[in-house]
Amino acid sequence: MIKDREAYESKLEALLVKWELELKTLRTDIETRDDVSKSKAIDALQHKFGEGTMHLRRLKTANDDVWESERLAVDKAWSWW
Repeated sequence: MIKDREAYESKLEALLVKWELELKTLRTDIETRDDVSKSKAIDALQHKFGEGTMHLRRLKTANDDVWESERLAVDKAWSWW
């Protein structure tokens, strides 16, 4: 169970790092082109990234009794990614 938990949390952490870099690149590109409509889309993605960060933090601090329910909540929240 502990190894599965650590692997799952590491996978999510790696995804967040990747997405953070991609968001920064997209934001820089959008700002360079001064594209307001796409800037709003990036803002929405940034909000989702913040939610993902919060979910990961909750997973990492959850005790064993609630970890599985937190994992299911993360899977549901991130199902569209």
